[in-house]
Amino acid sequence: GIGRHQLLAILAERARSLGVRIEYEHEITHEDELAGADLIVAGDGINSTLRERHATHFGTQTTLGRNKYMWLGTTKAFDSFLFAFVETDHGWIWCYGYPYSHDHSTGVIECSPETWKGLGLHQTHEADSLALLEKLFADILDGHPLLGRALNDGSAHWLNFRTLTNRTWHRGNLALVGDAAHTTHYSIGAGTALALGDAAFLAHSLYQDDRLEAALARYDRRRRAEIRRIQRAAHYSAQWYENL
Repeated sequence: GIGRHQLLAILAERARSLGVRIEYEHEITHEDELAGADLIVAGDGINSTLRERHATHFGTQTTLGRNKYMWLGTTKAFDSFLFAFVETDHGWIWCYGYPYSHDHSTGVIECSPETWKGLGLHQTHEADSLALLEKLFADILDGHPLLGRALNDGSAHWLNFRTLTNRTWHRGNLALVGDAAHTTHYSIGAGTALALGDAAFLAHSLYQDDRLEAALARYDRRRRAEIRRIQRAAHYSAQWYENL
């Protein structure tokens, strides 16, 4: 595991060494802002504004998961990846935990909507939610706190997982990568690896053919076929947890 900021710093350093100009806090909402670019790679996540402008062309479809989950951190450095299941009076709740540095780990908490409401998590602010979750998962936290990211009103950041697919990943000189193109359920832990794989496939296709349309078509066809097996595994994994 590696912290996201550390990974981005490594990639940015490598890019600068190759003469790439990097701009932060400069949101691109329309490809017209990049007029004259040979290629636009949209890696702007599941809420991609570049993709949404042409959702009909891309054939974007989103399926909302049943369970509730919250993405948290902790100062407890787990030795390895773990699943922790706790039975409550209102059903099971569980944590996917994994280290990303020598002193921090990620902890994704998930449960059914019935358990979520039964525990009162649907109406508590983040501080109270974290206090309850720390008690439930005391055995694995060893006294360490859970670290959240409250919304502006202080409410907890509970979500339903969205499985996103697209019929095609390119349009003109615009190509989709990562969560802008596809999502896979976090229980298989493949999101970042798949995004990096998309970039590698795209680069390889561009090296193989200097005709942009042909290169993007090859990337689209071969990469989508390559990850189909992983997408199926993620789908079945999500279904398993939703019927725990």
